[in-house]
Amino acid sequence: MKKILTTMVIAVTATAISCSGENSGTKERTPEEIAKLSPKEFANDFNEIWVEGIEQLSALLDKYPQLNADFDKESSEIVDATIYKVVKYGAFLDGITEEEKFNYLLACQTFPTVDGADVLTPFIEKLNSRFEEFMEYNRDVYYNTAEINVLPMYLKFDDLRENHPYRAEKYGIK
Repeated sequence: MKKILTTMVIAVTATAISCSGENSGTKERTPEEIAKLSPKEFANDFNEIWVEGIEQLSALLDKYPQLNADFDKESSEIVDATIYKVVKYGAFLDGITEEEKFNYLLACQTFPTVDGADVLTPFIEKLNSRFEEFMEYNRDVYYNTAEINVLPMYLKFDDLRENHPYRAEKYGIK
């Protein structure tokens, strides 16, 4: 089971690896500011958000040698905050043409500024080294923490609404 989940996490993160970027701290942009971004700038912002979320969760795994309610709470806050940031970018994509949307999503795969494996691989190793502990404590905490790996999904509202209506509703995607 652990190998299957590890394979799934790695497969889902393939897009995220190609969309990783340098973390100089994420900027909080308004919808108007997001609408003015070029595809490359959009991709860089997305990359920064994703890498920052991974780094925060990785540090949290280091902070808590044993899982507990505080880890559960803090990891949920990090994941939710990161997803809400990405949803703002997805809202912009939801309002443009399919051709424009394609160009922005392609930019996420074309213009990575840093190899995401530098951040992702150590995080996955930490997460999976504690797999049994997660399963004993609460498997939902594992799945919530691993949710950070599927951030690109939150850029594609149509797919999210159709295939993951619970997630769409949870994050206010109508």
